[in-house]
Amino acid sequence: MGSGFVILWKKILTNAHVVADHTFVLFGDIPFLQEAVAVVGYPQGGDNISVTKGVVSRVEPTQYVHGATQLMAIQIDAAINPGNSGGPAIMGNKVTGVAFQNLSGAENIGYIIPVPVIKHFIAGIEESGKYMTGVLVSKINPLSDAHRFLKKDDIILEFDGVHIANDGTVPFRNMEWIIFDHLVSMKKPTETALVKVLRNGEEHAFTIILRPVSNCSKDLLNSIISSLCENLVNWVNESIEES
Repeated sequence: MGSGFVILWKKILTNAHVVADHTFVLFGDIPFLQEAVAVVGYPQGGDNISVTKGVVSRVEPTQYVHGATQLMAIQIDAAINPGNSGGPAIMGNKVTGVAFQNLSGAENIGYIIPVPVIKHFIAGIEESGKYMTGVLVSKINPLSDAHRFLKKDDIILEFDGVHIANDGTVPFRNMEWIIFDHLVSMKKPTETALVKVLRNGEEHAFTIILRPVSNCSKDLLNSIISSLCENLVNWVNESIEES
């Protein structure tokens, strides 16, 4: 059960698997507050097409349900129910966004993905020829082996050949998903993992040693002590030579 629409260059943009009665539509702009929009789709509760109307309440970055970061979203007071996801939000004769989620526990609060985010997504597909998913690296433990390879703003695409979804999950059993930390936890200390990342538009693969942070701390401490002792010996030898 779902909805979708065909955009100008013969691509289907939808969150569902079923598309029917398709037609070509054009993209509009981000609507202003209090402008009216109509959400079209096939939500639960009937078999015919449904149209609900509302106005724009907010335009601001919002946490996407299936994403690990905040992106621009348009909040509207039109009803968005299961089955609406992936359907177009229309203003006049142009599409102004894609319906994708509502606010759980609240009434008449729905969200649509605005045109700039859609165009950015489509441009990425056109340029790379494929749709990549992954999680954004916001910080790295300086005591870990990953600190030697990963950089802030890298996107981790795969862990040991397993693709990571935008919400940080990986396939698990039949039609189930689990947070990718599960793959990390199944590793033994000092085992390695092949991590594929996207950095500045290019893919890189790194073999990273996995070990508990406590061990990393001990290794770092031993390294610091060794370095201090070496510097102290050098300083003593230089002092003796000068004497």
